[in-house]
Amino acid sequence: MKRIALILITALLAFSAVSCDGLGISFLSGSITTPDPEEEDEDENPTQDPSGQPVTPDPNTFWKPVQINTDGLVHASYTEDTDNFANPERGFYKHCAFSSASDSYSVSKLQGYRTGSDQCSVVLFIFWIGDFVNKDISQNYLNCIKTAFSNARKAGVKAVVRFGYFNGDFDTENPQNNPTPWDATKEKTLRHIEQLKPILKDNSDVIICLQAGFCGWWGEWYYTDHFGYQPESDLDYEPRRELIEALLDAMPENRQVAVRTPTFKLKMLRLGSTDTLNCATAYQNTPKARICGHNDCFVAASDDWGTFEDESERSFWCDDSKYTFMGGETCAVSDYSGCSNTVDQMERQHYSYLNSGYNEKVISSWNKGGCLNDVKKRLGYRLVLRDSWISPDIKAGENVRLVLSISNVGFAAPINPRGLEIVLKNESSGKTTVTPIASENPRFWLAGKTRKFEVSFKAPSEGSYSLYLNLPDPESSLHDNPLYSIRLANKNTWDAETGYNFITTVKVSK
Repeated sequence: MKRIALILITALLAFSAVSCDGLGISFLSGSITTPDPEEEDEDENPTQDPSGQPVTPDPNTFWKPVQINTDGLVHASYTEDTDNFANPERGFYKHCAFSSASDSYSVSKLQGYRTGSDQCSVVLFIFWIGDFVNKDISQNYLNCIKTAFSNARKAGVKAVVRFGYFNGDFDTENPQNNPTPWDATKEKTLRHIEQLKPILKDNSDVIICLQAGFCGWWGEWYYTDHFGYQPESDLDYEPRRELIEALLDAMPENRQVAVRTPTFKLKMLRLGSTDTLNCATAYQNTPKARICGHNDCFVAASDDWGTFEDESERSFWCDDSKYTFMGGETCAVSDYSGCSNTVDQMERQHYSYLNSGYNEKVISSWNKGGCLNDVKKRLGYRLVLRDSWISPDIKAGENVRLVLSISNVGFAAPINPRGLEIVLKNESSGKTTVTPIASENPRFWLAGKTRKFEVSFKAPSEGSYSLYLNLPDPESSLHDNPLYSIRLANKNTWDAETGYNFITTVKVSK
């Protein structure tokens, strides 16, 4: 009887169609349905057990194409906007360094990044804590970190975050000639992370991801004298595993931690280069799903100056980054940094963010080569509303069918959790009715995909309404701030005051 009941529940839940690039999720309850990785290009039906825990569907019986019948619905099409504009958690970033407790970036300074020519909604907050290599981080410096996040929240930006002990000039040709230490001991580092943990958790709403940092000069995990310089064996990697475990624990389950090369993820988790994330394993609370990457020598050479040991590692990042953040900076003009290879690699590796100020020669070459504007617009997600279909003759209290078709023409998916809502605004009273959409997950609107999906909502009382799609930040601290809602790349749809995207006007009769 239990098995029969489960089948009936599954069948009922399967009634609404979603796919790998449009999963069902409730950002209120946190429940997720995960499709099978082998059927990414087809529409499927999701399943979820009665406890609300994710389950992996059986691809032999469950993933079947579903056609959405739009006959009789009122159709509208939309014009794509080709301008660059700020959107949360994507794009070029501004570098913000904190070398002492007196360093700060004001709200107006951060706002200027967002409204300036680069339209930067992303900043890199890099906190240099070399003063504390042998002692606890001071309360003054901890307060500096808190203020930085508070100012970011007020300014409408989010931060990629890194902590490191030492930066500046370093003799990379003869590293043995540099004074030590290059970083703190493992024990002191873990103590510092414990100090930072409550601050990171309290401010995770404005943290895009945490770069692993701490280990090595510049926090890039290479020139280290406490975490195994040039590790090879499992034992060599153990200190770094402890560091990553501490960082994952210091962040909420829905935030990722970035490592400098794919080698580090592969070695620490003992993965093969083909053991990448897929629809069924993405966005879970596992190290595999929560460890992402950052490349600080993008397109600098055939191996990006040691970022990739071989092409299998590049392929690993290409596949893994469908569901994890990828970003960083360039470091040198090379035979590989031309526009054609740059755009190709950003597409393949799903880049979400990049340093706007370094390397200036590389970025200048993109401008001369004609691809800089394209890169600016396509870093991260870029969602275009193509078509909508809605029920005719809408009556108060009745269910309304709405079908939407949205293309992601950016380099990446929206990686962090994202809300999805239908908003109806009464054109006479201004009163709004909000319906959360629990059958779609924008995190699976993959780059290069077009997602067609259906939602339903109950019509409000009689009157004329403007219908909007809202993609708010699900964090309560940011949900009602339009600067943190996603703007669709369409003309005449964006409402900057509310953060809503206009879909159509509907009339509701008695």
